[in-house]
Amino acid sequence: MYPLLLGKGSELGFIGEYSAQNAESLSFASNSFDYVFCKDAMHHCPRPVIALYEMLRVARGGCFWNRLMNR
Repeated sequence: MYPLLLGKGSELGFIGEYSAQNAESLSFASNSFDYVFCKDAMHHCPRPVIALYEMLRVARGGCFWNRLMNR
């Protein structure tokens, strides 16, 4: 579903580039991005600590990790 949405966003000019990847093994070089933002996705990762490590590895400035809490 997400690749379809990202493709449509690219087609409409909202997204310049995108890449759907395994969060636990990102193909980007270290320090490739200013920041990484993760919203409501970490609960899908079988090993979220490894995914967080990868996000921090590719970010120069840090990682924003947003998780909504069920109440």
